[in-house]
Amino acid sequence: MLETTPPITPMRAASEGELGSDGWRLYDYITRHFIATVSEDCKYLQTTIDFSIGSEAFSCSGKTLISAGYTAVMPWQGIPLEEALPACERGDTFTVDDIKLVEKQTSPPDYLTEAELITLMEKHGIGTDASIPVHINNVCQRNYVTVENGRKLKPTNLGIVLVHGYYKTDAELVLPTIRSAVEKQLSLISLGKANHQQVLQHTLDIFKRKFHYFVDSIPSMDELMEVSFSPIAASGKPLSRCGKCHRFMKYIQAKPSRLHCSHCDETYSLPQNGAIKLYKELRCPLDEFELVLWTSGPRGKSYPLCPYCFSNPPFRDMKKGRTVLLNSRSLFWSLLEPCDPDGKRKIGSNPSEAK
Repeated sequence: MLETTPPITPMRAASEGELGSDGWRLYDYITRHFIATVSEDCKYLQTTIDFSIGSEAFSCSGKTLISAGYTAVMPWQGIPLEEALPACERGDTFTVDDIKLVEKQTSPPDYLTEAELITLMEKHGIGTDASIPVHINNVCQRNYVTVENGRKLKPTNLGIVLVHGYYKTDAELVLPTIRSAVEKQLSLISLGKANHQQVLQHTLDIFKRKFHYFVDSIPSMDELMEVSFSPIAASGKPLSRCGKCHRFMKYIQAKPSRLHCSHCDETYSLPQNGAIKLYKELRCPLDEFELVLWTSGPRGKSYPLCPYCFSNPPFRDMKKGRTVLLNSRSLFWSLLEPCDPDGKRKIGSNPSEAK
């Protein structure tokens, strides 16, 4: 039978002199949290006021406390007094005392704290009260994240590369869906609503197939690791712009040759055994990546290609490693095998007319 670890519960009254400064702070928090779990809900009235100044429409929202409930013992989760709005009725008129135009810019979200990560894991059904701290400790010990001031978890370069590599190979390896589904099946087993052996075999089959697929796709992970942790990354030269961040990607000439965007941490495969250069600064209309021109030799065939489409086929029946060619004047699309033996097809020409 599956069991969960009971929550931490205060067993008797204590004093700061008995426990010491740090011990008292911990005891105080645990006791307040326990009392809050058996207290009433916090109740408040949320009000939204729509108003206009001249021809411009505005709105503001605020909260008025009705009953403190559990926030009486956990005041840091209470409703701040400054969120309350003044009493008013529909049609009331107020005098505008001051008008300011403030220019600001958005900033990226901060790193998750351990508490925020635990909340997200609980939300997605990942782990139990006993196993969640173990998961967090594991990613720290394996150098996937570091713990910064304020117990914030900052991903390391290794952790970022692993997540990008897993996501590129099989997104379900990093998304919470699979793990959450397994946890739900385990809960059904504990309730007697699912057969243990059937769930075990089904889960093993899923991860076995994922393992074999990942092994077959390991070269893409190797490329990403090599670019991120090898001096080869420093030797790459800026060539074409990424369609996602619009910054220059580096052309890594060492085999297998490829393009790498250090800002997005993405690597894109290229045709091998040839020369690569920028193609007229044209962009792929599907993804905004700059096109590059592949040439097999001084008198060999050549064709432009989109690095993203080459690595991520945009059409359902299109295999990886085929190229999407664009005639800039007619906007006519055609497909061409990179290893076409005759090498006589014209760039952008209709395949049925190529000789």
